[in-house]
Order: sequence, then structure tokens, then C-alpha cells
Amino acid sequence: TLARPSGSDAPREQMLDRARGSGAPIALEGAVERVERALRITVSVARTSDRATLWSETFEGPEASAASLRQLAAAHSANAMNCALRAGTAAAVDVYPLLLSACARSEDRDARGQNRDALSQAVAQAPELALARALLAAETAALLNTASDAQRQGLVTDIHNNAERALRQDRGLGEAYLALERIEPRRRWDARERTLQEGLQQDERSSALSSA
Repeated sequence: TLARPSGSDAPREQMLDRARGSGAPIALEGAVERVERALRITVSVARTSDRATLWSETFEGPEASAASLRQLAAAHSANAMNCALRAGTAAAVDVYPLLLSACARSEDRDARGQNRDALSQAVAQAPELALARALLAAETAALLNTASDAQRQGLVTDIHNNAERALRQDRGLGEAYLALERIEPRRRWDARERTLQEGLQQDERSSALSSA
């Protein structure tokens, strides 16, 4: 975590360069400002290779609420940082604000619709980003609790498609498995896993033939 004075770019550049030199691809930045009796906390996730800000959020309130503001900032930044590390640094920089904002608010039930919209945009911009697809499937699955019968089938189709595509790219994405568990019995998982494995093996064979 990099704490820096607000409004000063030079210390930020130096600290991000030091983080990169130590082998950290991602850094978490934080700044606190006090204006009269108000408090402003800004937290950011930055990519050290080019100093690009991937996500940023500001929390403001009366100084008397400092403890709750710090707790909220810490929770959101930890969620965003975790997703940034899981996603890696290869995606286009415009995708990260969408992905990480949804990750930051992942524990806020009132933000689920907003999170789903952000993740849908992230998937549209970076179809190869498996984590975004898995999280989209999970956020969509959470909507099943309040969906009407007319809405439910469309949501189930979206969950299935995004979870399956995510798992074809990365079989370690737990969010995709949890989303699938909401729409299919666990006894079908073995058959689904065999189908997935056969598809992966076919992809490997096709790739080998193409490079031969």
C-alpha cells in the first residue's frame, strides 16, 4: 500500500517505480484529506508497469465518521485489489474500472444490478477475460432470488453460457461453479466436467495440428 500526499504526482511516480522494482505488478494507493470537519479518503489500484490507474474510489463524510469511512474504504480496496491480481495486467486499461468497481461493491446487495451492468460491459470489451465472465455469472445468479418466471429462463441461459465459457478458459474460477450450482443439480457436474475436459482436449489437439 502506498500512502502519498494529495495533489503530488512526483512521490506517486517514485513509489510506483519502487513497487515495480520489487516485483509488484499492482499497487494499492491511499490518500486522506481533512477539510474543516470533513474527511475524504481516496483509494486507487495502479499498474506499476505504466503507472496507469486501474480503479479509484473516494469516500467522504464528517470527521466523526472516520472509523466507518476507513472500514468501507479498506473493504472496497481489498476487494478491488484481489480482483486486479486475479485478472492480471494484460487486459486493456479501460476494462479494469468496470471489473474492479464491480469487485469493490461485491458485498453490497443494493449494487447488484449496477455490478452486473459493469461486468457485462467488461465482458463485451474483453471477451477473453475469464474472471469477468465468472463474476458476471455469479452476479446474475444472485438475481434469481427476485426474478419473475418470465425473467428466470433468460437469466439461467446467461448464467450457463458465461460460467461455461469462463471455465473453458480457467477451471479454477470458483464463482463460475457456484453460479452453475444455482441452476443445475450437483449430480450433473461429473457429466458436465467430462464434456468440458473433452472440449479442452479437442482444443489442444486442434492447436497441435495447426502448429504442425
